[in-house]
Formats: sequence, C-alpha cells, structure tokens
Amino acid sequence: MIHTPALLMLDEPTVGVDSLIRCRIWQHLLDLCQNNKEEAQGAHTVGFIYEGKLLAQSNPIELQHQYQCNTLEEVYYKLVSNQADITVHINNNTHRDNMTTSDNTAHLHNTDVQILCANWRRVRTLLWKAWLRTRAIITILVWVMGRDPNRMPVAIYNADPDGELAKQFIATIDNRQLQVVHYPSNETAVMAVVDGQALMALKFGPDFSNAMTAKLADPLRVSDDDLADSEIRAAVDASDQVLATFGQLYLVQTFYKFMANHTKHIGHNPLAYGLPISTHITHGSGGAQYYRNYAAPSILIQIQYILPMIGQAFALLGERLMVTLDRDICAGVRPLEILITQLSVHGAHVVAQSLLSLLVTFYFYGLTMVGDPALALLLFIIVGFNGMLTGTLLALVYDGAATIMKNNNNINNNINNNTKECNIRVQQKVDTNFGRIFTIGTYRKMPENVGQMRRYCQENMDMLNFIKNYTDKCLEHLPKQVSSVFIYTEQKTLFDTVCKKDSKQRRDLFKASPCANAGANEFVKCHHNLIDAMVALKSAKDDRLKIPYVCCEYWKVRACMVHSGKRVEQCDNKKVDTILKYIDSLTDNVLDLLCGDYQEGTDKCYRLGDAPRQALTRLTRSKSFLFPVIEMLKDFPNIQG
Repeated sequence: MIHTPALLMLDEPTVGVDSLIRCRIWQHLLDLCQNNKEEAQGAHTVGFIYEGKLLAQSNPIELQHQYQCNTLEEVYYKLVSNQADITVHINNNTHRDNMTTSDNTAHLHNTDVQILCANWRRVRTLLWKAWLRTRAIITILVWVMGRDPNRMPVAIYNADPDGELAKQFIATIDNRQLQVVHYPSNETAVMAVVDGQALMALKFGPDFSNAMTAKLADPLRVSDDDLADSEIRAAVDASDQVLATFGQLYLVQTFYKFMANHTKHIGHNPLAYGLPISTHITHGSGGAQYYRNYAAPSILIQIQYILPMIGQAFALLGERLMVTLDRDICAGVRPLEILITQLSVHGAHVVAQSLLSLLVTFYFYGLTMVGDPALALLLFIIVGFNGMLTGTLLALVYDGAATIMKNNNNINNNINNNTKECNIRVQQKVDTNFGRIFTIGTYRKMPENVGQMRRYCQENMDMLNFIKNYTDKCLEHLPKQVSSVFIYTEQKTLFDTVCKKDSKQRRDLFKASPCANAGANEFVKCHHNLIDAMVALKSAKDDRLKIPYVCCEYWKVRACMVHSGKRVEQCDNKKVDTILKYIDSLTDNVLDLLCGDYQEGTDKCYRLGDAPRQALTRLTRSKSFLFPVIEMLKDFPNIQG
C-alpha cells in the first residue's frame, strides 16, 4: 500500500494480530478490496462474479439462507455449478437488494451452447498443465526403467584377513553392483541372508590365499585340500530369481576381473583361465521361446488394460483431492473442456504405451507375431481406452485411493483368477516369521533394552499379522485351529507381558536376554532337533501316535535347553528359567489343545519311546516347526470344544 502497487494481493492479512487492531485494519481494507469470502461475512453487501458476469449480489446472510449453504464459499460453488445467469437489479433508494433471474428460455439456450462449445484457450491451458506434470513423471520413468539391479548387499566373512588374494578379490567387487558388508562370523553372515538383509553370503576360508596361489602355480598337481580351501562358498537368497541371477552374474564377472588382474601380475595369459566356450545366438527357438510366445499376448493385454485404468483413476482422483478440479470449474472451465483434456492427455499415454509395448516385445525381444501389426496396435489402443474409461468411472464414483485399488484388484481378479495367495514364497515367509517370533532357538537377538524391545514388539506384531492373514486364507480344519491358537497366545503374551511397560516379566526378560543371545548356537541345536523330529513324524505309520510324539518331543527340547544353558557362561538357573517361561507362554494354549495327558513329568512319554528321526541339512530344514506340524495335522479332524 505504501508503494501503491498496480495489483495488491492479500492472503489472511490479519492473522496473529490483536483483535482490536485486526478490526481497525480490516475496516480500512474493506475500502480497498474484499479478498476473503469468510471475512466478507461481516460486509453489508457481497457480489459473486463468474466469467465476467455478476451471478448474485446481496446481504451475506440472505444469500446463505436463499441457497441453503453454511458459508459464502459454498454459495459461490453452488452458483458456479448451476451455471445460472442472474441479473442483479439494485434499488438505490433502499438498502434492500432485489435479485432477478434471467428468462428461463434464454438460460436453457445459453446452457446448451455452453455444454456444446469449448474455449480452446482453456483447453490449451489444461493440456499445458498436464504436460508439465507428465514431463516430470517421464523423467523419473526414464531414469529407473531398464536399469540393472545395483548396490545389492552382500555379506562377507573373511577368515583369511591377512591373505593378499582374499583382499584382492574383495577389492575387485564393483560397489555399484554389489555392496560389501563384513560380518564377524559365517553364521551371522548367513543369518543376514536369511533375515533378508543381504542377497548372498560369501565365505573365504582361513587358507584361501595360499590355496589359490598353489592352484594357480600348478593346476594339474593341486591337491584336493587346496582345491577345497580355494573355493569361495556362497549362500544365496533365491526367493527373488531376478536378483539372485544378477547377483551370481556379478560374482562371476568379479572373478573374471580378479583372474585377469592377478594372472597379469604373475605373467600368465588371462585368456587361459576363461571358459573355453564361444557362444553365437542364431535365433530364438525351443520350449522357452514357445512358452513366451504363448503367454506374452495375454499378459500384454492385461497390462494394457490395468495401467491406463490406474493412471487415469489416480490422476483424476488427485485433481479432486487437491481441489484443483473445483478451482478449474470456478475459473470458468467447463466439464466438456475437462473431458477433452483428460481424453487427450491419457489417450496420448495409451497410444504411446501401445506403441512401446509392441515395439519392445516383438522387435527388441523378438517374440513372434503372426498377423497384421496394425490390427494388433488397434486392439491395444481399444483395450487401453477401455481401461482409461473404467478408471475415470472409478475416480468419479469413489473418493479414496484405497477404495479404487480395492476395486482395481477385484477387476484384476476377474481378468485373471489364477493369482495365488498361498504360494511357496508366502509359505517360506510365514515359516521364517514364525521362527523369528519364538526367537529362542534362532539367531535372532533378544532385546536387552527399551529401544530394542520397542522394535522387537513392532516386528513381532507385523509378523503375526502376516501369519494371521495366511492362516485365514490358506489353512483349514485342525491346522487352522492350531495356527490360530498360536497367534492368539503370542499376541496375548506380547501385549500382557513382554511389550507392557514396567511389567515384571519384561524386566526379567531384559536380565535373561544376554544369556539367550550368548547361547544362541546351543539353543539352535535344540530347536533343530525338534524340527527334524516333526518332519520325520509326517511319515509315521500310526497316525494315533503323531500328536503324542509331538508333545513328548517338545518336552525333550525343553530339557535340551536347560542342559545347553549350563554350558553358557552368561547363563544361570534363574535366567534359563526365565527363558523357558517365555517359551511356555507362547506354547501353553497349543499344548493344552493337543497334548492332554502327555505332559511334562508323566511317564507316558517314557513308555512311548523315541520318535523317528530324519537328518536334515540347513537347506532342507524349515525355519520353524509350524509347517511340519501343519503337514502332519492335515488329515486330522477338527477339535470340537
């Protein structure tokens, strides 16, 4: 105001000001401009202008009463939405304003013209706004698509820290491909892979450098011991085949670079240590190629339908949630212009996606196309427009991203009902989570302070929710009952004891946790004995003895942990007893459900004899006893009660 600007824009000019001063300031500003609809509530007369036309002018209270709105902003939106032309006649001799509406016939005629006509300047503005938003998305898409996996974590245990060749090999690893993380022991490195913290674990033996030197010096006379010591033992997480394949490829590339550098250093020809195979690909054929040709069209059609549907739904939903759609309408943009913009922008996306899909699939990857490419492109475009219109409908009907995704999932399930929620990867994750929840008998650390306990409780609750979802969808009969009892018992234990602030059980567990962590190697052996016995029980001939054997094996594991705790320096009888009480709190309800008279301290287990055993390796043994029990109980009826 001091510099008398040509345009003065005020946004909440009296926020945070003393009420008396605010009143004086606003009284002065009323003479200059009226910029806020809510503060205009105290004005004598307000007017609403749309597209250069005065829609209404009257006292604020009368306007709210007439249009049945709570605020003046709602009055304005209602006037704009109705597209009504209201002619205002003001009587200068009285303080009352009389509002008259234009002729109904003229109003209907103007409305029809407005619906059928579009202002192309506004359409161009909307297209430019959409291009600015799309340009940023394309930049990000180009940056992330088509890139090889990089910086994948690799756990390394080097038992030959002073060996030159071991250090050279580790130094040859490209950190842009594999991110090296050193671990103090092979067990911790392998557990990092099991816990999902690393893609693979590499172990260098204590005599790796000397053995590798001997092998390179005279490969024809190298001993079996030197061959074994010169190996790099890798434990790979193969749950994601793509990452596992790339990880092993990077490892082979690292070995070739290491051999090239080292053989040059010792005066050998690097080509002599490569593979004696020269590959020349003539063309794609065979079973794998045939399967790709068979499966690719249906997958491409699904992608072509789903992506435009999600993209259009989220784009229009974002316009609604950010109120930009309301602002466009209030600025004079008509529904036809918005529809033209949406069809133009996302229609261009559909055409571009169709072209790129066909080009990449059938030209770059070489899949077979029998037919006219133009007809295939037309089919893709039609399917994409169908998905785009479905997404528009979803965005207009539903008001939240979660609701839209749920309905998208329903549509996807109708398109492809072969989605498996109980596949082997889900089972492996449930098995790992169940073992980690018990903690004792695995390499997972027990919490020793409040911060660790907070993370421990949160992780356990997340894992229990995952197991519960699997139980509800994938199990039935007695296995479902047993798993549900396990989940309920563990949730109750977490809420009532371990995760409860300042509980006695929580304090006792803090004291016993160093014992559990220090004796992990001993307790793991007891846990493995239980798993091995339960796996062997699946093939037992007498079904009536399976459950009694399970109960008796559990009591044996309990005794095993008592004896194991005596061999750990950080453990005493009280700490071991606390650990056993924690385990019992997780299993009591299931034991009551299944075991009956086969309890600890009775002679029934002694008379039953030893259960059958099956020796398992680390790769074949499950991470917990849950799935061996489930497999064993599948043929049993429900327990009524």
